[in-house]
Amino acid sequence: MTISKFDSLFAGHVDLEDVGAIVIDEGTSALGARSGALWRVEGEELVLVRAKNYPEQALAQVARMSLDQTGRPIVDAARSGDAVWLSS
Repeated sequence: MTISKFDSLFAGHVDLEDVGAIVIDEGTSALGARSGALWRVEGEELVLVRAKNYPEQALAQVARMSLDQTGRPIVDAARSGDAVWLSS
């Protein structure tokens, strides 16, 4: 996927759900990933914006997470600003 394709996908999209769909749907496809998720920081919490190919039960547990939580790599990354790499 090229930057120009992302530019054209984002053109006219200002809605958070639209941006989440583009980032997750196109991003996972470009990376050859089966699943992906995107959160945003809202106050002292992470709020799930979009997810692809995760069970609903799992998503219910991570839809809102306090930035004070420990043991969750996504929270660690949001809090520190550093990437957290996990093997699968």
